[in-house]
Amino acid sequence: MEKMMFKAMYGDKAVRMVLDDDGLRFMVRDVCDILGYNNPNRILNRLGNTRREYARLKTDGGIQNVRLVTDDEVCKLLCNARTRATPAFADWYFDTLSPFSKMFNRRCCK
Repeated sequence: MEKMMFKAMYGDKAVRMVLDDDGLRFMVRDVCDILGYNNPNRILNRLGNTRREYARLKTDGGIQNVRLVTDDEVCKLLCNARTRATPAFADWYFDTLSPFSKMFNRRCCK
């Protein structure tokens, strides 16, 4: 399957997602921007046990390599975030995107 990109809006900020054969993945830059983190790789390294997955995708800035994360990794980010934006974003994420993600990620259906 070719990678398909989707976008969900959280207020005026976009959370971009990619659907491919492995399921639904989220662009970590978007999640971290909402949570107020400047360096997604540093935050993910602190969490440990995160998989480095990149995709070349067309963005507003042209074709770029973007880091993708799974639903589980977004949950880790939310559980460890200490910013003011976290509770409202977590509520929106779990109500809106997480159920959508579980529909497409085969590992959640086992």
